[in-house]
Amino acid sequence: MSLEAVIASVERSERTLTVFNPNDGEADASGVVDDLRTTLIDRNVEVRSETTESGRPRDFAVLAMDGVVLATIDVESLESMLQASDTASGKLGFDTEPYADVLRHLQETTFTSYDRSRMLEATREIEDRAFRVGHGELHAGFQTVDRLELQREPYEQLVKRGLSVTAYATPADAPFELPNLVVRTTDAEEIAVHWFVAYDGGGEPSQKCALLAEERSDGFYGCWTYDPDVVDWILTHLRDRYGTNE
Repeated sequence: MSLEAVIASVERSERTLTVFNPNDGEADASGVVDDLRTTLIDRNVEVRSETTESGRPRDFAVLAMDGVVLATIDVESLESMLQASDTASGKLGFDTEPYADVLRHLQETTFTSYDRSRMLEATREIEDRAFRVGHGELHAGFQTVDRLELQREPYEQLVKRGLSVTAYATPADAPFELPNLVVRTTDAEEIAVHWFVAYDGGGEPSQKCALLAEERSDGFYGCWTYDPDVVDWILTHLRDRYGTNE
């Protein structure tokens, strides 16, 4: 699965959050739905409301994908959980108990028009997680060797921490050396247009995470995910196409 195909697959996996009988049918019932839409605006989740004849269940949310229920939760708990989460950084409190089962289904972020500053912030989140765990594989692509050069210092620290790091950049004949860092230079178009960083979790599936975006005329478009399967798709493609470190 190519990098472009991974982004397309995540985009197609939109979830639906249905809020049943919000605010018990009061005049401001749309408020809670609007608030959830705002909070989850880049979470690949469509938020909608539904009113039943019986008026029950009240203020209850159902998260589903392709007609399959993924999680259920009362709205008050959902709002409290989201408010307590660090949504600005994209973490969304996904490790928070007792709602981890709900949050893991809200882990994926899709976004449009991220600028380089926002992309770098998101990249740091992935790198920081890898640094905290302290082992495993980190694969990163910054499109060009010049841009990779600007990230030399943080990647030196990741290597010193004990991570196995592979970097990807264009063009194929551009030199870049960093002790114990594997650099794969290539003329592949997908490396030229995609910015990515993927961490294999160091043997812990719950720690897997990745950022993948395509650069377009109006900024970067892509996804930020903690789904182990999506992370594995990215890593498998990179290893298969560009080689392993063995």
